Parts: sequence; C-alpha cells; structure tokens
Amino acid sequence: MEQLQDLLFELSSSERMGIMRVLRGESLILSQLSKKQGLTNPEALRQVRRLCDVGLVQRGPSGLYMISHYGELVLSMLEGLEFVARNREYFSHYDTSFLPYEYINRFGELLSSSIGAEPFKVLEKTQRVLKEAEEFVWIMSNQNFALYLPTMMEKLASGIEFRLIFPEGVYPPESSALIPSNTPGMHKRVLSEVNIRLVVTDRYSGFGLPLRENMTDYRAIMGDDPRFYEWCKGLFKYYWDRSKPHIPYFENR
Repeated sequence: MEQLQDLLFELSSSERMGIMRVLRGESLILSQLSKKQGLTNPEALRQVRRLCDVGLVQRGPSGLYMISHYGELVLSMLEGLEFVARNREYFSHYDTSFLPYEYINRFGELLSSSIGAEPFKVLEKTQRVLKEAEEFVWIMSNQNFALYLPTMMEKLASGIEFRLIFPEGVYPPESSALIPSNTPGMHKRVLSEVNIRLVVTDRYSGFGLPLRENMTDYRAIMGDDPRFYEWCKGLFKYYWDRSKPHIPYFENR
C-alpha cells in the first residue's frame, strides 16, 4: 500500500504525466523534452529525476530519456482510469459487464474518443459514417438497422463488404428481406444474445453499451483515433469469431 501511495503521489503532477506521455512516443534529451513540455531545463530535470527515482523513466548512456517498461504499463493502466473518470456520468448508467475483461483492461486506448450525448445526433453520425465508408462496414446490434437499409443497399451495390451480427431471430425471412442473405458482399452471422452495439468501417468506429436497467438507447462512444479504432475493430472480430453463420429461412405460406 505504501508503494502505491508513493506512486500515485509521483503521478499527481500533470507535468510528470505529460513527460511520460511524450516519452512513450520517442526518446529525448533534456532540452528537447523541456521544449516539448514548455518547461525550463531546471524544472524539466527536476520532474524527470523524480520519474527516474521511482523507475517510470530511465536515462540512457547517450543522455536520452525514455519511458521504462514499468512506466509504459503504469501509464496504460492510468489512462484507462482517466477515461472512465472523465466519463463517469456515462459509466454510472451504462453496463460494462457485457464487455470481455481484456477489452475493459484496454480502456486506456479509448482516451481520445468522445461520447455522443444526444441519441439523434449519434444516429445521424452513424448514417454519415456508413455513407462515407469505402471498403467495408461491420455492424453488431440487438436491433435490425432498418433506418440504414437504403444506405446499405447503395453501398453493397458499389462493392463494399458488409458483416452483420444480430441476435438469433432478428433477421427477417428471406421472402421479405430487402437485402437477402445471398447478396454479394453481405455476410450475416448470429449470436444467442447481443448486448453491445458496434459500428466499424474503414474510416470510423463506435460502440454503445446497454443501460444498467438492461434497456437500449443510442448514446455511443465514437472516434477515429487509431488506438480507439483498433480497439473497436478487435472487439468486433472477438464477437465475429464466436458467432455462427445465419441460416436463411422462408415464411410458410
């Protein structure tokens, strides 16, 4: 506990956190580091020495400062906590228990994303994202995306690949489906239960969680930051690998 308290004290400084983030991307000499952080050389030296003392940063023989493996691990974990704290109102009402643990553990990758506060704006944004897609569209939802069917049909006609994951029983029968299962570029799969909404294209991504009352609305966490994008893309693949192909059916007449 004492070690944890010491660590949190060292990281309570925004300057030291900023130094760690800069050194995550590149190794720098002191003058470069102070310039990037807007600090004087003496102040930058004081801060970076504190980080070196607790093992978060290390200094190489050539005078370059770099984040340590330990520092990298600590920073990634703190970024996850920062993301949750920044969006505490959202996470007070929305249920993360349906997310795989390994993706909750990677919440730091979502730090540059934003939460759409108004459901209708999220729907408008999703429509725009689908229209801007050029290579593929992946969707997972517990509801049929009837609102987006015209856009989906247009994109399929242009050769874009679609992957859909819906709960069993959500796909309409083939006799009434506007997009039949054998449409070129359309790949439909099912899970017994879907609680998370995901949209991933070649340009953008976003996901939504259910309310804690197990209800669904359309607030979503969205962004195009590369780390957030890869998180969403990986999450979709996680469920895609665990889903099974949709077996088309026809209504009895």
